[in-house]
Amino acid sequence: MPLKFELGEAFQFDWSEEGMVIGGIYHRMQVSHMKLCASRAFWLVAYPSQGHEMLFDAHTRSFCALGGVARRGIYDNMKTAVDKVKKGKGRTVNARFAVNRYSVPCELAGQRVSTRLYPSRVEIATDEGIVASHARLSDRGHICYDWQHYIALIQRKPGALRNGAPFADMPAPLLRLRQGLMRHDGGDKTMAQVLNCVSSHGLEAVLVAVELVIESGALSTEHVLNVLARLNAAPVPESVQSSLPLGELPVANTGRYDSLRHGNTADVNHEAASLLELNHAS
Repeated sequence: MPLKFELGEAFQFDWSEEGMVIGGIYHRMQVSHMKLCASRAFWLVAYPSQGHEMLFDAHTRSFCALGGVARRGIYDNMKTAVDKVKKGKGRTVNARFAVNRYSVPCELAGQRVSTRLYPSRVEIATDEGIVASHARLSDRGHICYDWQHYIALIQRKPGALRNGAPFADMPAPLLRLRQGLMRHDGGDKTMAQVLNCVSSHGLEAVLVAVELVIESGALSTEHVLNVLARLNAAPVPESVQSSLPLGELPVANTGRYDSLRHGNTADVNHEAASLLELNHAS
C-alpha cells in the first residue's frame, strides 16, 4: 500500500551491517539509518556495535543533522531496542550491555560506582565526580587498564611492578627506566617512588625528568627529584642596579679651593658645607 506522510509527521529508524576497510583492515560495522518519511531525507552513522548508548547517540546525531524531531518514530522491532514483541504494540525493552572490565583507582576497590556509557568512551563516577575515563572497547571479554590507578598500590607492594599487567602500557620513557632499575636490588622500590611523583608533579614533567635522567645514566629517585625541582624552580630575576639618581649634577669649580688658601673662614664654612652636600649626593 503506498503511504503518504505530512512534513514532520514521522521518521523511520533501523540498523544495517556493512563492511568497511579502515587502515587496510576490514571491519564489520553497524550503521544506523534515519529517514524522514515525507521528504525521504536520511542520515547514516557508523558504530562498532549496537547498544542502547549507540541507539541514543545515533538519534541525537541524526536529529541534529536533519534539523529537528518528527512527531513520531517508526521502528521495525530492532533487537537493540526490544527483547520481546508482545500482543498489539507491546514491547519489552532490551537491557543488554557488552561485558568488559575497566579499571578505577585502587582506593575505590569494593566501593559502589556508577558507569556512564558513550559510543566511544566509558566514564566511571562516584558521588564526588568522574574518577576514571577510558576509550570504549568494542569487543567482549577484555580489560582496559589505566596504570596510574595502581600507583598507590605499588607503594605498598612494589614487587608488582615487575609483571603487573597495567604497567605494560606506561609511556616509553618509564618503561626504559623500569628496565634499567630492575637490574639492581631495590629497583622496584625506586621505580615505585618515581611513579609516585606523577601525582605531585604531573605526568609530563616526570616524563621529561626521566628522559634527562636516562641520558645521564644515573638512575635514582634522588636524581629524578633533583631534575624535577630544577624544572619547577621559579626563574631567577634579572640583576637590578639600585644606585640613587642625582637631582642636580655637580659643577666642577676649582676656584673655591683658593678661598681655603686665603683663610676666609666664612667661605671655608660655605665650601665645606657644599662639599658635604656633594658627598651625600654622590
